[in-house]
Amino acid sequence: MEYFEESGLDYNALLESIRQKYGQHIHIMNRKKVLLGGILGFGKREGWCITGYVSDSVFQNRISDTVPETLKKLSALLEKNDFSASYIKRITSALEKTSSEESLKSWGYVIKQTRDLICGDIATYQSRNLFIPAITAVIGPSGVGKTTVVAKLAAKWLKAGKRVGIISTDKYKIGAEAQITALASGMNIPVVFVGNPAGMRQQIEFWSSKADRIIVDTVGRNPKDSRGLISIGDILGGCGREVEKLLAVSATTKASDLFEIIGQFNMLNFNAVICTKMDETYHAGNVISALQQTGKSLAYITVGQKVTSGIESAKSERVLEFLEGFDAV
Repeated sequence: MEYFEESGLDYNALLESIRQKYGQHIHIMNRKKVLLGGILGFGKREGWCITGYVSDSVFQNRISDTVPETLKKLSALLEKNDFSASYIKRITSALEKTSSEESLKSWGYVIKQTRDLICGDIATYQSRNLFIPAITAVIGPSGVGKTTVVAKLAAKWLKAGKRVGIISTDKYKIGAEAQITALASGMNIPVVFVGNPAGMRQQIEFWSSKADRIIVDTVGRNPKDSRGLISIGDILGGCGREVEKLLAVSATTKASDLFEIIGQFNMLNFNAVICTKMDETYHAGNVISALQQTGKSLAYITVGQKVTSGIESAKSERVLEFLEGFDAV
């Protein structure tokens, strides 16, 4: 997949320009009004910014007979692991450019070099705690396990000796209040519910001297629901200070949908990604492709449903364990 971001003054003209540049197989992820042009802040005009991606089918080129057999085999293995077609092309092209003809005859060499390239593509995220209490909001679509992530983070920081509080903004999903309350009470962690920016501001002030870490469990939103996403931004704005925003996505989500989710939630300027349900896949190429091609970093991965464990700080070598056929050689 090829990811793009284009800007212009007229929406229809911009869309036509994108189609001329990238073809008809484009998928729009986000469109928003922006200010363009001007000098030193003066003379700016209202325009549009469109982000999206080009369908994999555009990049699905037939492998020629001149390509080494090992690279043909590698392409098939990468495809089996759900890497996007453009990511596969990128990896095989890099190997062709940097390797000798003799080296490419060795399958062990090709696998080792590919592992190194993939590891280099997995950017990991390190949290910055600029304030005490540090505030982390978990955002994302419904059904990816956000509330379980919140509980796992809480358990992780409790074990590290931190005082933890949980604020939930999810008062809409049936059973959401009961679920987070049960999870929090099992760890003796206080949980409160807010429904607007003023309520959020009040709770942050209340907990400012009682907690080292505050975790905000947000309502799940359809990535296509721009108003819903804006409402998340509004309520988090009530914190009145920097908020670390982590986007939870499921490892079982197909690559094209991950592109859509990351692109749409990008309007919230999230810091990094948490990948849930990693233990439910053997082919995490979809996740790696989406992160690399959108320039996003990975903060944590989660495995299993046990609340008190199963969350790990992201490490590139660990992510490779969720690929088939890429064992270290």
